[in-house]
Amino acid sequence: MKLRLVAAGLFLAVPAISPAAPIVAIDADPTVAGVQASRTVAAGSAFEVDLVVSDVSAASPVQSFQIELGVSSGAVTALDALDGAFLEAPVLTLQEIVTPSSVQFAQISADPSGASGSGVLARFLFDATAPGDAALTLPTLLLSAPFGVPIFVGEIRGANVAVAAVPEPTGALLFAVGLVAARAAARRR
Repeated sequence: MKLRLVAAGLFLAVPAISPAAPIVAIDADPTVAGVQASRTVAAGSAFEVDLVVSDVSAASPVQSFQIELGVSSGAVTALDALDGAFLEAPVLTLQEIVTPSSVQFAQISADPSGASGSGVLARFLFDATAPGDAALTLPTLLLSAPFGVPIFVGEIRGANVAVAAVPEPTGALLFAVGLVAARAAARRR
């Protein structure tokens, strides 16, 4: 009888181990290893950012997600949303609404087992339209396990994009280049 009480006491003394809540972050520069919180691009260029998720438990895998990605300024314009590789195929896009200042995107995997671990949920394409800074945020973020069970997200990380002006040649530089070209043409005659 005492042995049973001691064993029961051991079970009560051991704290329950719960898996860490997933982290969702905007990777401002997917070409660089790791999640980059910021990046600088030249005005007039196109660029991509990834929406990444990490620490998804196998006990509560992701089967679907719904997000709204917000853009804080006119320095960048949203162009498109693309599938990531995290959800198990086949993946169905339930919503894709792209405006210059936001992207609403929702997908669900037809595979009922869901996905765990870490990976890219979605990729977003942008155009750097004018010099300035733009904050990329996630005002809406819902992750769901199979059967629509909500998944608590431990941390949401946005990103910042700085758009740099493309330096234009000054008038004096253009005039000097023109003089050199005219002199070279005159020598050839």
